[in-house]
Amino acid sequence: LSAFGEALRSLRAGVFYASPDRKVKVLAVTSALAGEGKTTTAIGLARISALAGSKTVIVDCDLRRRSATHCLGIEAEKGLTEVL
Repeated sequence: LSAFGEALRSLRAGVFYASPDRKVKVLAVTSALAGEGKTTTAIGLARISALAGSKTVIVDCDLRRRSATHCLGIEAEKGLTEVL
C-alpha cells in the first residue's frame, strides 16, 4: 500500500493496457547507466504482475553483475551464457 507499490501498479497498468488488442508478453527494463533502478523496477514489476495472477519470469541479462539474483537472495547455479 506504499507510494512505491502504487507507482509500480500504475506502471504495470500503463504498460499492459496501453494496447488492449495485443497482450504484452515480454518487457525489457534497461537504462544507459548503472544505479538508475533497473533491478528494483524489474523485480517490483515482476512481483506486482505475479500477485495480479500473471505468469512471470525475470531474466537477469547482466553478464558481469547479476543484481537480481543478489537482491532476491538466490545463488545461481549457472549464468546466462551457460544456459544459452
